[in-house]
Amino acid sequence: MGQNGHGGAGGAGELSEVQQEQLREQKQQQERMANTVTGQMCLESQELLRLFGVPYLIAPMEAEAQRLGRLAFRGRHVYKNFFSQSKYVEHYQFSDLQNQLGLDRTKLINLAYLLGSDYTEGVAGVGYVTGMEILNDEWWAESQEKKRLTENPKDTKVKKKIRQLKLLPGFPNPSVAQAYLQPAVDQSESSFSWGRPQLDMIKEYP
Repeated sequence: MGQNGHGGAGGAGELSEVQQEQLREQKQQQERMANTVTGQMCLESQELLRLFGVPYLIAPMEAEAQRLGRLAFRGRHVYKNFFSQSKYVEHYQFSDLQNQLGLDRTKLINLAYLLGSDYTEGVAGVGYVTGMEILNDEWWAESQEKKRLTENPKDTKVKKKIRQLKLLPGFPNPSVAQAYLQPAVDQSESSFSWGRPQLDMIKEYP
């Protein structure tokens, strides 16, 4: 039988698991960049709210834009695509992650270390699948204790993949966990006071 040149599994047109992880990581970084808010944008938003008479407060810390981070902040329900007309609304519950995947708050924070969030870049080459594999391996505890991960002929495929990951100096940074566990919040108990819209100034804005 002649060969027709069409490969089976692992053909040239297919992406390896590592390549898929890298693509997911690039997408996450692009989403974080798209969510970046400049100081000028904040000032303009405050001015518009003032002109419309809408009360607001200035948060002492940046709001978490990632689904994972919101849950790590003790969020119980997270909705995605809520204002999208072309997508279904996705609903995530902390209780489901805890009961079905065994993810408590500590593991969610550790997963944020690996995947990246608004507070940390994450580990290159780690996506959700690899991240869960790491959390279920002693690698995480060993890396926190700064032990050397030596090669072992009996290593499983997962362990070999984990040992190839490159960690940045100072990983994991304890200030990241601190930001989730003890976030800076506004302690003011004053009530909001609505104002009257300044129509003339709104017409002339900007």
